Amino acid sequence: MRARKLTSLTLTLINEHYGISKKWYTYAVKKQRLWEAALIGGAVIALIASLIPLYSELLNPLMVESIKMGMGKLMLSNAFLYSSIFGLFLGMFTLISSFFFSKETAALIPLPLKPAEVLSAKLFTVTIDQLLVSLFILVPVIVLYGINSNMQIGYYITGLIVFLFSQLFPMLLVSIIIFPLSSVVKFNKNKDFMIFFISTVVLVGVIFGQYYLNQFAMNQSTAGLSSQDMAKLLANPDMFINKISMAYPPAFLALNALTQSGASSILWLLSYIGVHLAAFLLVLWLAEKFYFSTYSELQENAAGKKKLSDNEFEKVFSVKSTMYRALMKREWRYFLRVPAFSFNGLANVVIFPILLIVFTAGAYNIPEFQALMTFIDQYKELVVPVGSLLAALAGSMSLLPASAFSREGRLLIELKTLPVNPAAVIKVKFVHSNLISGVGVFCSAIAVGFITKIGWLEVLWIIVTGYLLTIFLNNLQMIVDTAKPMLEWDNPIKAMKQNINGLLAIAIVFGFVFGLGYLGYITREYIPNQLMNPVLMLIGIAGSLITWKTLLTQAKKLFEKDL
Repeated sequence: MRARKLTSLTLTLINEHYGISKKWYTYAVKKQRLWEAALIGGAVIALIASLIPLYSELLNPLMVESIKMGMGKLMLSNAFLYSSIFGLFLGMFTLISSFFFSKETAALIPLPLKPAEVLSAKLFTVTIDQLLVSLFILVPVIVLYGINSNMQIGYYITGLIVFLFSQLFPMLLVSIIIFPLSSVVKFNKNKDFMIFFISTVVLVGVIFGQYYLNQFAMNQSTAGLSSQDMAKLLANPDMFINKISMAYPPAFLALNALTQSGASSILWLLSYIGVHLAAFLLVLWLAEKFYFSTYSELQENAAGKKKLSDNEFEKVFSVKSTMYRALMKREWRYFLRVPAFSFNGLANVVIFPILLIVFTAGAYNIPEFQALMTFIDQYKELVVPVGSLLAALAGSMSLLPASAFSREGRLLIELKTLPVNPAAVIKVKFVHSNLISGVGVFCSAIAVGFITKIGWLEVLWIIVTGYLLTIFLNNLQMIVDTAKPMLEWDNPIKAMKQNINGLLAIAIVFGFVFGLGYLGYITREYIPNQLMNPVLMLIGIAGSLITWKTLLTQAKKLFEKDL
């Protein structure tokens, strides 16, 4: 493979992916929209500032206790596992869209490039995106373990290499599974839908398969052990931890690379890199066999899809149907017919509660989990308000309100030409987004109830409060997108995951949830616990009412703009 050409192609795709040249020209050369750059920087700073206190107050005590019990390595291994699975989930749809549904591939095919080169550049670009997951989940654990274990500089250098490779294996795993399947599945009419659907099934299989592998490793480690044998095992827990981490080989290799010393650490690190290299070479071989042929078929299918005929258009927007019903039907059709929207919108709100339940069910016998439950029991009275904030976090992460108009793309011009009231459009998008968000709120409340063993009344309390907060946060996200929607995109996934409005929305949601959570934690001695949830409900109600008027005003201005 020609390294210089691959490097140039990768840098070009990264530049296009993030719009680096365009942003530099706008902000630095033309000195325009500087408020936007300041807003992005402020949002990132606010997000970091809200997470650092959370890690210092919650994660560090848990790390200290785990190290005292000899289970610090297990916490390190689990952090690697969790970041990989979160990355697998969040990056899978982005990767598939980049491989098969991006229009940039049509421009790359005629160029003197090998399939392996195109795929490699796309793979590296998406993996860089996914490093954000490891930055928030894996890096804090690596740093805290190093600090509390008095590790030397070599540990942090190894940790940096482990971090840079941490999201590559999940993306390689998706590629290894999807390439052969995309060639075998011959549902020509809905092949794009089938690829997303099968990917979702594969993802669910990976999550539950990982759960059962963990259970199997746990059972193999502890089966038939007497209390004396268990005491010996916990006295020397490295064997136990290695057996658990073997359920995910990259975690096992990374763990030993980080915790061994000298030449042993280097050999484990080389093994860790070697596994990724072997998987990468397999992906390149599969790309040569399946990639371009499958992509070409998808392009033909897309070209063959017909637009709505006049009769179909009249059925959707018939006089017999009310304006609201017609718009709602349009919203749902557009959402369901674009897999990048439907799969991401639903997946984003359910992944967090599903992973909570799956990993909690598989961690009951792990000392690290017992230490966490002991910590939770100390603040049992805060479970309902904290659960409400977590439910709001999950419900607000669909990114549908943050891309309410961005997802329209150039169709927004057609929407403007219809005899509809902007207020009716906002109401439809408001209802649609909050219905999807409600799934996340409900699932999160059930997950919190499952973990903490609270009663059904408390779970219902979490659902109501979390949903009110979610409506408020969704309104804020819609205001951001209505102010400046991203209408120019060649890949539907860009309207959601490569949209600056999505980044601002995530910063708003995390800043609000963790900011309120930390504020409640430091004032818990002054504010009665019984008042916390009513206060959260009032914030949700008042915020929703205040932002609703602003949202209607913004929508009216958007429809009056010359797009």
